[in-house]
Amino acid sequence: LFTEGGRTNQIDKIRAAYRLLGAENNLDVYYYANYATPAQRPFDGLELPDGISDEEYFRYANVDVGMHRFRPERAVPWLAKVFDMSPVDL
Repeated sequence: LFTEGGRTNQIDKIRAAYRLLGAENNLDVYYYANYATPAQRPFDGLELPDGISDEEYFRYANVDVGMHRFRPERAVPWLAKVFDMSPVDL
């Protein structure tokens, strides 16, 4: 479960691994609202430049630092699905 996106090229590699194992239904990816669509991720497909700042890296990684938090609305249903439980049981 990726609740806050990440580098799309890296996520795509992880998706491919899950697909190879026939487990693609066990992986869910959600981006921050301001990176929700490919058009909102202008650095996808670009190499990380050497010597960039943390702030620049976060832009390349589709990370909204101010919105970083636990996301129970995503995590609890996903955990319930993985463990074949009702969200109420968690």
